[in-house]
Amino acid sequence: MKQEDKINEVKGKIKEKIGNITGDSKKQADGKAMQFKAKTLEGLNNSIENPNYKPNSQNCETEDCAREATEDVESQIRENWQ
Repeated sequence: MKQEDKINEVKGKIKEKIGNITGDSKKQADGKAMQFKAKTLEGLNNSIENPNYKPNSQNCETEDCAREATEDVESQIRENWQ
């Protein structure tokens, strides 16, 4: 993860926590969005640097890799928006 992405992820966590404490749902959502963007950029950067990149560090065939990558993104979206 690039340093800028990590900083944005931490900022997002802080913003979400402040929203939790103050009851500000917009701030909570903004924080989650910042975290999601940082994690998405991390995945994109990793896949650009290594075309065979897979989050759990296993190699796979192209179709399997595409299917699993889609499932990984879907689960990350669910986790970040719950």
